Amino acid sequence: MAHYGTDGAAVRPRRRRPKNRVFAPHPVTPPRDVALVHGLLLSGWVMAPLARHLRRCGWRCHVFSYPSRRDSLAAHADSLAAFLQRRGIARCHFAAHSMGGLVVREYLARGGGGESAGGGCRSVALGTPFGGSSLAAVMARKKFGKWILGAAAPALTTAAPPWPPQHALGVITGQAAFSFSPAARLFGAPTAPGDGVVLCSETGTPNTAAAVTVNCTHTAMLFRREVMRLAERFLAAGVFDGEDYAGGDEPVMPTPNRNTPT
Repeated sequence: MAHYGTDGAAVRPRRRRPKNRVFAPHPVTPPRDVALVHGLLLSGWVMAPLARHLRRCGWRCHVFSYPSRRDSLAAHADSLAAFLQRRGIARCHFAAHSMGGLVVREYLARGGGGESAGGGCRSVALGTPFGGSSLAAVMARKKFGKWILGAAAPALTTAAPPWPPQHALGVITGQAAFSFSPAARLFGAPTAPGDGVVLCSETGTPNTAAAVTVNCTHTAMLFRREVMRLAERFLAAGVFDGEDYAGGDEPVMPTPNRNTPT
């Protein structure tokens, strides 16, 4: 229908912009399921921002919680296997923070993850001390620190075996220009480039498919939009770089509301 102004001339109607601008996520290849695993002294709630981002990109998210100070990595891996079995998931990808990456490695090394259709799964590890944590090693020598670590001390103070080569691993390492870590100051842990808890030199492991370093502290990386985009990029494509990666500019997700943590 034509529209006319006060002078009788035809005018072009204004196009109404949608309230929420939706950006196309990276194409997700099967399977579309991803399990999120938290780290030491935390619970599944801390993975909520990353889970929300991945859901907006088309993933089915399953947040796994476990008592990180109790039981061994093998017990946590068994719990993860039972968790996925209860949900009817035979094969999925993984996004893990800190100690959660060690739990996922143990689960995959024990035959989990599914390798039949489409090869192995992809996992992205955020600040995981695969090489052993120097902070945890210092803490384990003190009574109070040993109590904090609990049953997780052996897993955190020794280097993990190589990542299972049939499954792709992407490592995101935090390196903050200034990172105040009360635990590191309290226990006198070594000072070196890192995220305030895990050193950059401690996140490497054999059979890593891709690795990237971001300017972020250990826990804050769970709430950084840049880290969320990188994690989703690797889960979808198995790489951190590429022409369709939006970098640090426009978000590749619906515009979040003002209450959404970034």
